[in-house]
Amino acid sequence: MNKRKTFRNGGEVYVISPYHTVWNSDRYYVTGYSDKRQKVITVRIDKMEVPTVTDEDAVPPPRDYNVQNYVDTITRMYDGTEEDVTLRCTPDLVDHIIDKFGKQVKISNVKEDSFDATAHVSVSSTFLSWVFQYRGQIRIIGPESVQQQYLNMLENATHVQRNL
Repeated sequence: MNKRKTFRNGGEVYVISPYHTVWNSDRYYVTGYSDKRQKVITVRIDKMEVPTVTDEDAVPPPRDYNVQNYVDTITRMYDGTEEDVTLRCTPDLVDHIIDKFGKQVKISNVKEDSFDATAHVSVSSTFLSWVFQYRGQIRIIGPESVQQQYLNMLENATHVQRNL
């Protein structure tokens, strides 16, 4: 509210082994390995205070790390729990699905009025909001735990809206 920069985690310094700079949703991010989190993470560059280069050796990228696959997995650079998610989509959205998840997305159960797309995604509220923007033209088929997260998010949003 006071328009002053507030640091996450009490101002804790993030230490990463940088791999790539990525342009996504009109922002630059750096991807890199975080020892603390034991995985590849993204950090928004314009939110950094003053980056410092250390003399420590960088951790090499994991063998299965591919920057394009990584970016295809997360939504607007927010990550969550990685899962294989199946979405039921209307046929006019096939280009949107391929744009979002890449050509490696698995397309199955093709019918006149729908198809299923299965992609490895980072399930977060940002991913769920991406699904929501299609107003029912994309439905989460599985896993059930992701369906439940989506329903919980919708229920919380409608509850908050009713209480405004």
